[in-house]
Amino acid sequence: LKPISVFCCCASFGSPAMLRVARALRMKVPKVEFTKGRFARRFNLQDEDRAKMYNWNLACIGITALPLVYMYMVNYETCWETSKTMKTLDPMHKQEIKYDMRLFVN
Repeated sequence: LKPISVFCCCASFGSPAMLRVARALRMKVPKVEFTKGRFARRFNLQDEDRAKMYNWNLACIGITALPLVYMYMVNYETCWETSKTMKTLDPMHKQEIKYDMRLFVN
């Protein structure tokens, strides 16, 4: 008679259990590294999200400011003759020139 090896018996009867034990032994849980000081921190996705939110807010403020800056800087004269006409009508700029608003309705 040949002696039966222990491995043969365990492999045939308890292979799922052995696989579970082997899988558990292969899993390594990393140690939590606590901060050593106030400035040494682990990488945190919250920092990345905060940076993205900051950049989006800056972009939105810039996009909102563009029309306001344009409206501030635009020349409201409709043509080159506007200043000449204004000087002819009111050279001292004392009177307010009233426009008929019905002219500008579509």
